[in-house]
Amino acid sequence: MSSSLAKTHHGGPKMPSVFLRPRVWLSRATLDRMLAEGADPHDSPELARRAAQLTSARHRHSLAAAIERTLEEAEHPRRALSPAVPLQRSAVFTARVPLKRLAADLAGDNRESLSGTRGFISTRETTRGSMERMTAEEYAPRGVALVQRLLTDGDSPLYTPYPAGELELAVRRANAALLLR
Repeated sequence: MSSSLAKTHHGGPKMPSVFLRPRVWLSRATLDRMLAEGADPHDSPELARRAAQLTSARHRHSLAAAIERTLEEAEHPRRALSPAVPLQRSAVFTARVPLKRLAADLAGDNRESLSGTRGFISTRETTRGSMERMTAEEYAPRGVALVQRLLTDGDSPLYTPYPAGELELAVRRANAALLLR
């Protein structure tokens, strides 16, 4: 393990970086909320670490797969009783196209979604007019944190009744935030 030191965000004493990983793990829900609300990842080592975790290809692919499972579950609900929070199926159906687009954009592989639309931020146009894949550093942590909260917060419009169109608005807001660096 590294014995390098990291300065705390309150300007307090330096703490060994070996403690950073468990601090981030223990406070990930709070850090996700802070990032989703627009906190700057450079404000603290904890926010920076969590932002890097959220924007990693592995985590983004995991979120994309969770969105695809959500779409599948809305279309083919489980018959048996489940401890899972029930989906707002009609809201998911209404937001189906933006959800598919969000999954494709998070995966970053420019694959064609089931709706026939291509992810619109997983690639970008270069100065020469060719397309190239975006790197993890180019995904805005706020956007990925919004998706994380959408999928894991029991009070999100995926699981809790909200006015019509609220889930679609939340999905579009998260997708737009993926671009804002």
